[in-house]
Amino acid sequence: MNHSDAARVTLMNMQTSIDTTHLPSLSRGALDKEASMSTIEQQTEVRAAIEAATRQLIDAFGQRDAAGCASLYTEQGAMLPPSADIARGRQAIQEIWQGIFDAGLTAFRVESLEVESAGDLAYEMGRYTLYAGDNDAADEGKYILIWKREAGQWRIHRDIVNSSRPA
Repeated sequence: MNHSDAARVTLMNMQTSIDTTHLPSLSRGALDKEASMSTIEQQTEVRAAIEAATRQLIDAFGQRDAAGCASLYTEQGAMLPPSADIARGRQAIQEIWQGIFDAGLTAFRVESLEVESAGDLAYEMGRYTLYAGDNDAADEGKYILIWKREAGQWRIHRDIVNSSRPA
């Protein structure tokens, strides 16, 4: 038997012993349930925080406040609007919002379909409708937002919008 074979036999014959006398007596199901509850609570808190930030965005939009809209993004945020280049940073994002106001859009509605989080990042998927004038739907489509928690506040880090209307 060569050294390699001897090492394999030795490894196969080794047994690991774990002292479980000091471990709490939780079943695997109880551990899973405890982890699920904290995950559910965390997801609920994140969703509530993101909904509050979305209300701030809608309020800023209603006031035609491009700087207010941009302030809800991270400093390194990026917006990927349809048929346009990537806007990087708050100043570029503010210019996109100002362009939306200058185009005569007066309101928007969002329907959040899904929010999931892990640590300081979360994503949101939903639908949007932009309005011009008296409730005329100027555009509608889908969006993905990647949110990032900075100093306890959730801000938009990536904003991806896809119109559902034909080009």
